[in-house]
Amino acid sequence: MLISESIASLPIEAFNEQNGIREHLPDDDTAYLVGSQPSPLYDSYKWRLAMMVQTLLYGNAISLIRRDERGAPIELRVVDVSRVQPVIDGAGDLFFKIYGDAKSYVVEATDALHIAFNPTAMMGSGIMWGQNPLQIFKDTLSFNINTTKYGDRIFKKGTHFKGFLTTDQSLSKDAAKSLRDLWDDWYSGVENFGVTPLLHSGLKWQGANITPEDAMFDKTRSLNVSDISNIYGVPPHMLANLDRATYNNAEQQNIEFVTYVLRPWVKQWEGEMRSKLTPEKLRRTRRMKFNLTALLRGSTEARSDYYRTMIQGIMTPNEIRRLEGLNPVDGGDKLLIPMNMQQPDNGAQN
Repeated sequence: MLISESIASLPIEAFNEQNGIREHLPDDDTAYLVGSQPSPLYDSYKWRLAMMVQTLLYGNAISLIRRDERGAPIELRVVDVSRVQPVIDGAGDLFFKIYGDAKSYVVEATDALHIAFNPTAMMGSGIMWGQNPLQIFKDTLSFNINTTKYGDRIFKKGTHFKGFLTTDQSLSKDAAKSLRDLWDDWYSGVENFGVTPLLHSGLKWQGANITPEDAMFDKTRSLNVSDISNIYGVPPHMLANLDRATYNNAEQQNIEFVTYVLRPWVKQWEGEMRSKLTPEKLRRTRRMKFNLTALLRGSTEARSDYYRTMIQGIMTPNEIRRLEGLNPVDGGDKLLIPMNMQQPDNGAQN
């Protein structure tokens, strides 16, 4: 959920960019659709969360784009990706076939926002379709599930006596089963912890000296967290694995999480929004972007040092205030250039 919730909570802004100059568009309808209300049924957070959860669990997520008579997007409706099949027609164009409860229908790929996990061209078709991470790492996940079941069985059924019973007598199958059931009833489980066992009928105790610790069970559970970290690229400390975490490297890992995990997802979202939601004639200059700045700011001290440098002729006071979620102030749109960095006027040059 960490990646999904991070993507779902990021602010989205629209602007025109031409010749290196950005013109912010706070009233852009498409940015409002994506960033606030993609559908009457849900807000942007729930929509993006649902899209990312489907992608991370099944490899793909699809939202159908409903347009007005001018072709402008007016609704984004997420669909169950298990009912979607990508197809190529005779002309080589991509479509998505949606299987409904009563009948199926086909939509053009340009009318469907598609987010994919590790997209790969399907064999012989050229379709870029996401891979199911559960299938890619099924061996790892299967091992983790079996380890969890083993742990549950230890704590639910396991007796705390580390060994087994032996006898010189010959026991029938029924007698051995009866003896084992009696032992389990008397000494297994948490409620019987600490009860002194009574050996009778020639039974002997043989210590096995095998414990979950000896079998590296605790270490294995820690490795499971690392496996999940490797699958999705999430830093281990964000999954409550603090084995090697310190304050300094945890902060650095937070920045790396944004840079190497969230940013690729953000670029995919932005590419889909540009190609599917922005009119073709505006695609060279119109941008919709997720604002990652807030996640990259670091500590208060680090931000203060950063702003102290940037205020010297690089950022205006109002640009810094915007990053901190503060309202602009009068006169705050002018660059402040230190005296020793200003160029002398012509009259001073001799």
